[in-house]
Amino acid sequence: MIDNIFNLCNTISKEMTSKNYTNAYNEFVNMLNLIISFRDQEMNGKVYSDDDIAIVLLNLKGFDLCDYNKAIEPIKIHLFTLGEFAKKLKTEIILQYADRYNTLFWDVMTDTQNILSAYEYVIAM
Repeated sequence: MIDNIFNLCNTISKEMTSKNYTNAYNEFVNMLNLIISFRDQEMNGKVYSDDDIAIVLLNLKGFDLCDYNKAIEPIKIHLFTLGEFAKKLKTEIILQYADRYNTLFWDVMTDTQNILSAYEYVIAM
């Protein structure tokens, strides 16, 4: 499923570059749905508290991706938070303003690719 999300990022990039904002919007919503599905599949119903999320997201030191035992929980928290953000975005973005979402789309795609790449790396250990 990660490959499908990455492929959608490429498609969205092409649509944005071509100024096909309606298509970019539709593909972005598809990507958000895939992110939510992937998160739900990987979390198996696990939910993190705001305190758990804050500890990881506000930790300026980061975490060691090379040590599975130290990286798995923080990276799952990042994945969980990405899914929550995707759910929120779906309710906030509006098709008629698709041409105004350029920066938002790029930022979300970059963050998504970073989190999913790190998640793939840690899971592969």
